[in-house]
Amino acid sequence: MTLATLVCLAALAPPREQVTLVFKPALNDKATYERTMAFKSTDGTETYERVDRVSTRISQRDSKGRFGVETSYTLLKESIDGEQLDVPTNMKPGVTRETRTPQGALAIRSVVATDNPLDVFYAALATPALNQVPVGIGDTWTHAYNLFSDEDLPVFQGTFQLIKLLPVEKPTQAVLRASFADSSPKPLTAEGTITVRLDDGALVGLDLQLPRAYIPGGDATTYQLHLTWNLIARNPATKPKPVVRE
Repeated sequence: MTLATLVCLAALAPPREQVTLVFKPALNDKATYERTMAFKSTDGTETYERVDRVSTRISQRDSKGRFGVETSYTLLKESIDGEQLDVPTNMKPGVTRETRTPQGALAIRSVVATDNPLDVFYAALATPALNQVPVGIGDTWTHAYNLFSDEDLPVFQGTFQLIKLLPVEKPTQAVLRASFADSSPKPLTAEGTITVRLDDGALVGLDLQLPRAYIPGGDATTYQLHLTWNLIARNPATKPKPVVRE
């Protein structure tokens, strides 16, 4: 096949569908997720798993276009080596206040008594940066997360690629391939998929694998981590605007 023929075929091909991924929640939008953190020792002999209910509320939007998010974490289940631990029924949720960039990425998180840099890192993985320009399947973009002053957790970068729209006939969600890595000699890394809504960029769910991770508040033991978030309930304050598609 000649070059001229290839050029003609490319010109006749239908235009690639594109979508604009934008984080644009309404004030007082609420959502509830189930977050599972499944840690496993590198030799597979030790496991620790916890399941939390995570509730979010959009609390404000400032003059720079950043969003304030109130997030609460309630422990539902906890187990060590498969043995369930007792979880107090009167346990109060841990509440944090976050600031998200106009792209939706975590920028600032309040420090509470039980918080540490690892908590911040794991929370940031659930805040993909949406690049606010038309993208098609296969397009890739990056975002630098500047969250930490702690030397053990330097600036890290997220890389995102649009891999599919769901459902195929009338898409309402975008699935992103996501990878994260910090800039340390032995970086913390995460890879997997993140799904967001097309109409407002809100998180639907994620499934990430971290080959080297640590339990917040634990010792320096290295674990593998399987991190998932799944949307349980969504309570939008207002009806989202129509999806922007090119």
